[in-house]
Amino acid sequence: MILSLFFQFFKKPFGILLLSLMAFSCQSKHSKTKLYYPDATWEKVKEDSPTWDAQKLDAARAYSSNLNEASVLILYKGKILRAWGDIDRKIPLHSVRKSFMSAMYGPLVKEGIIDTTATIEELGIDDIDSLSTTEKKATVRMLLQARSGIYHPAAFETKGMAASRPKRHSHAPGTYWYYNNWDFNVIGEIFKEKTGEDIFEGFKRIIGDPIGMEDFNPETDGRYAYDLDKSKYPGYPFKMSAKNAARFGLLMLRNGQWKDQQIIPESWVKESTKIHSKGNSGGGYGLMWRVAVGPVSPLGGNKVHHPQDTYTARGYKGHVITIIPSQDLVFVYNNNDANGGTTSYLDIGKLLEMILDAKQN
Repeated sequence: MILSLFFQFFKKPFGILLLSLMAFSCQSKHSKTKLYYPDATWEKVKEDSPTWDAQKLDAARAYSSNLNEASVLILYKGKILRAWGDIDRKIPLHSVRKSFMSAMYGPLVKEGIIDTTATIEELGIDDIDSLSTTEKKATVRMLLQARSGIYHPAAFETKGMAASRPKRHSHAPGTYWYYNNWDFNVIGEIFKEKTGEDIFEGFKRIIGDPIGMEDFNPETDGRYAYDLDKSKYPGYPFKMSAKNAARFGLLMLRNGQWKDQQIIPESWVKESTKIHSKGNSGGGYGLMWRVAVGPVSPLGGNKVHHPQDTYTARGYKGHVITIIPSQDLVFVYNNNDANGGTTSYLDIGKLLEMILDAKQN
């Protein structure tokens, strides 16, 4: 009797709809793919994967061998697609430090430890050549955007950066973008003041340990680059292996989540990697991240073709951690600084273009 009523109910339109929804729900639960995260070792994408053209990947590696590479590592869906060079070798990453620091700010802003609307006057920031009343109106957010309008000499800046620095007091805070090491160095000082913690110890605690960077050592893999003739505030460059840089890239790709832990708030990942300004290479600038602007890539500008959601951390001489969410891809390139050579961002961008071209469909 009960079975007969059951079949009669599901012959009616509402019953058919309900049954369809139940079936879809069950199918969705079973079809949802669990995201892969590496432990101490990494899984690799199968060599015969139908997703990738092996010959085109080989051609990309051949092209790369003519560059000044030290290591290249490509992740697809969290697994190693290809890697070459010494991916365990720790290399100075120069300005990649800025994107590390941006990520470290995420949980501190969420917890209210750092207020991005606070002015540097409220934070007690000044420098060797005293800042003006107008300059002191710059906020933490403006520093993150490289829009402070404070063109004080800075430590750890290249000759090119110093030469292109606007005249002091030429732009009011928040009105003009300039890739400004003074801003980035002070962001590090604010981190230390607000947390009472060394930057590199803080990185290990907030990011390194939770995502399994087993060989990052704060004492040897970070240093403070002072130039006290210019400024009180040092640069803070990191040394890191391609494998650990890829872990960081995967954390960003997964919107700040690592396994069952939200390391960086997802909202901060989105905010820091969206366009806040037009950068000096035609691409965009977020909160200490380089971002694509339509067809203009943060690697190679409009001379290469990368997806519009591409964003990257870039370091002097040719160091990058590039994330492409739409392709589920992380790309790490490290230049071989030891021989004094440089790899242009355009050449790195062309290499990435060849890798993307190897993806089927």
